[in-house]
Amino acid sequence: MTRPTFLFASVALCLVTFFSTNASAADQSAAKDTGILDGTVWLVELIPTRQTSDKDAESFKDALTFSRGHFVSARLKKSGIGPV
Repeated sequence: MTRPTFLFASVALCLVTFFSTNASAADQSAAKDTGILDGTVWLVELIPTRQTSDKDAESFKDALTFSRGHFVSARLKKSGIGPV
C-alpha cells in the first residue's frame, strides 16, 4: 500500500471511529448493525502535511459512502480495497 493510500485510510478510519463512538447509547442499542453515518456520502479532500508532502504525497478528492457501520472509498475501491 502506498503512503498516500495508507494516510487516506488512516484518516478515514479516524473519522469513522470518531462518529461511531459519539453515537448515543439509545442509537447504538436500536440498531447494532447500522452506523450513525449510514446512508450518507461525504465528499472529502485529503491534504498532506508538510512531512508527507516532502515524501511525494499529493492531495486528492474522494467520496466516502457509509453503509452498515462501514464506509467505501471511491478511490480505494479502484485499487481493490472494499469496505473499511
